Amino acid sequence: MEDRHFFRKFFKFTYNYGKISSKSIKQVGAGILKLQGVLLDFDGTLGDTTDLIFASWQATLEHYHQKQPSRKEIVSTFGLPLRDGLAAFLPGVPLEEALAVYREHNFKYHDIMIKSFPYVADGLRQLKEQGYKLAVVTSKKHYLAEKGLDILQLRQYMDGVITCEECTEHKPKAEPMAKGAALLNLDPRACLAVGDSPYDLMSGQAAGCRTTWVSWSPYDKETVNKFIIPDYTIDKLTDLVPLLARVNKEAK
Repeated sequence: MEDRHFFRKFFKFTYNYGKISSKSIKQVGAGILKLQGVLLDFDGTLGDTTDLIFASWQATLEHYHQKQPSRKEIVSTFGLPLRDGLAAFLPGVPLEEALAVYREHNFKYHDIMIKSFPYVADGLRQLKEQGYKLAVVTSKKHYLAEKGLDILQLRQYMDGVITCEECTEHKPKAEPMAKGAALLNLDPRACLAVGDSPYDLMSGQAAGCRTTWVSWSPYDKETVNKFIIPDYTIDKLTDLVPLLARVNKEAK
């Protein structure tokens, strides 16, 4: 019961935080363009950092002698800027101090706990071979995003990286994905936003992108659908090449 109560509360907060009006959608403009770019989240999409994130949350909450929330409660913050998640769980604690505690643990164990997902490198290689432009759009700090790409040997496939440090507004707002599209010199309507979190997809939709949810997400599909119905779902990253081919054929 506590899980469900918390989730309803947090869902209401994040839904209102990321909600966009029909007017803002219309401003993007109508029309179907061929997809030329892919905007990819990092944590939970390209890199498996779930165990690292849980461990860092646990260390931070223990530092403040706080009751440990359930796994589902922590997952509900995945995809949002870290400061928003910490503010929800540690009201009354100085935010910059809590951020420092979390990051100290996260930086210490980052390199040994980050893992690759199956098919990610193959999927990115196939996308580049087909001529698609690729960018990472993440709520991570730039240093850690670049470091994660290097450890997993994925940097070679990327045309650019947008992090929380390049944005004044964050997922689920439009700015991160819109900046990812601009980085690739593409109209957002010509980009596919790919992520494990509903906030990734909400940001993509708000910017005018089409959206794809990855089924290896720590979020379950039912939870994602409470926030947004993605345009597409894939079970492995190599599914993107045939998906894009089919979508672009239909756009002719």
